[in-house]
Amino acid sequence: MENSIITYQKFREDLRFDAEYYREEYIDIESKLESIKSTQLGKIIDKLTNGVEVRDFVKTGIPYIKVSNTNKAFFINFSNIAFIRKTTADKLTKDISLNEGDILTNRSGTLGFSQIITEDFRKSIISSHNIRISGVKVNPYFLVAFLNTRYGRLQILKRNNGGVVPEINQSALKSILIYIAPKSFQNKIEKQIKKSYKLFSESKDKIEEAEKILKTELKLDKIQIQNKNITLINYNEFILEQRFDSQYFSSKNLKSIFSDKFHSKTLKQLCEKIETGFTPAKDAYWDKGFPVFKMGCLTNFGIDWSKIGFANENYFKKAKKYSVEEKDIILTSSAHALEHIAKKVDIVIGIPRKYENKLVFVGEVMRLRVKKELIKSYYLLLFLKTELGYRIFQNCIRGQTAHIYSKDVEKIKIPLISTKKQEEIEKILKKSHNLLEKSKELINRSINEVEELIENKTR
Repeated sequence: MENSIITYQKFREDLRFDAEYYREEYIDIESKLESIKSTQLGKIIDKLTNGVEVRDFVKTGIPYIKVSNTNKAFFINFSNIAFIRKTTADKLTKDISLNEGDILTNRSGTLGFSQIITEDFRKSIISSHNIRISGVKVNPYFLVAFLNTRYGRLQILKRNNGGVVPEINQSALKSILIYIAPKSFQNKIEKQIKKSYKLFSESKDKIEEAEKILKTELKLDKIQIQNKNITLINYNEFILEQRFDSQYFSSKNLKSIFSDKFHSKTLKQLCEKIETGFTPAKDAYWDKGFPVFKMGCLTNFGIDWSKIGFANENYFKKAKKYSVEEKDIILTSSAHALEHIAKKVDIVIGIPRKYENKLVFVGEVMRLRVKKELIKSYYLLLFLKTELGYRIFQNCIRGQTAHIYSKDVEKIKIPLISTKKQEEIEKILKKSHNLLEKSKELINRSINEVEELIENKTR
């Protein structure tokens, strides 16, 4: 049991009755920041603004940044960006439209991650789950680095005033203490983060280069998917499929979309393994132990190794046959909302050495392990990330709470392009991954340097 001792005066000032608010690590970081004369966030910015809820999306238009684009990321995650009409954006208050140098942090959901707004997302609109920090009077690159340190994140987590869903309000955010580093140090952090963003952008460009090859080879731009309210099927097919839900047959044309155009094979033919994992019981989770790959590790933009969970040895003995290996493809296979199935698809690259031969995965995700002599993992990954790949998997959903099962996924046909083109895609995506890793290294270095500066000041 953890005990925290606070003064009556402090209790009177904050008027918080929840024990979580007074955790020792929260008190410790604020004491350190107070000892080096830090300033409240509200005194070094002009304004905080909540985003707005929009539900009418279009294929192209003004970017609309949702919480899924800001969770766990230092820069805005461009994957699955939504768009709204310019006329819709024009009707919204100008306070919502972003400027370069603004900072975003989550208002609800996953708290404690902040992003810098770059030129790419200027004039974008933010969702109601985000707060915009504008008019920053210090170097915004230094401020976003500080907010992502333990000194920033833990202060945000402390001020959670939500119930089931974590939430922070503007007045609580304004009270966060910020240590203002010397200008030379702030400028150093700015240079590192700008270099990181350059690498991040180059990584994105490589992905687009690979996508262009895929679209050209499969002629995806010429494919027209029909959305009919009524689908006619014959009795024999109904009996063969043994499915009674209309959704399964509503996009039936997806099954034959590449017929007679490309050589194709089913996933059962292309994969050594297609399976969902095994989820630990609640009491099997530990703070330390055997690593568990959870749904939160998927980002659609690379594995988030910081979200690995841990379970006890009894669980591992039961689950060790679901071991994760390099180049496994993992995707969401179970969710409360249909649209989340197969929405996040990542390839396993660079398993940390401490997790090697011990990492297993939960039942809410599905693992595809390809037969390397038949198909390249990166090619399959890229195909599954297309709108068509996503919809093919969506076609396999069963149940009121959405699930996909191996026996249905095995039947999915994958069009195969030449080995040479698959290797070209693999080479480009590997470069993209390397650029992204270098970008992350610079971000982590910047955050660590800010933390070290504060630690040295408070010794």
